[in-house]
Amino acid sequence: MLISSHYINAALHYTGRLRSDKDIKHNKLSGVLKREEYFDENSIKISELFRELEEMRPSQVYGTGKNGNTAKLAKSIYLQIKEFCGEILNV
Repeated sequence: MLISSHYINAALHYTGRLRSDKDIKHNKLSGVLKREEYFDENSIKISELFRELEEMRPSQVYGTGKNGNTAKLAKSIYLQIKEFCGEILNV
């Protein structure tokens, strides 16, 4: 989840949609992306993917994730976010 938030913030910095001295914290990221539409038509998709990651966290860190299948799904979502942001960042 945190690496995904770093990719999203890096993409926002790179595109000039967020000041370079400011990051959006993980617990605010989904709502801000949806509200501000920083990624145009992709904002809602990225927002929902990130929200899914937040909800998968193990219960001891405020999520509902429970097992290895959750980890596989989380990795799949992370890779989608990484691919989207990687295209913006040219990496």
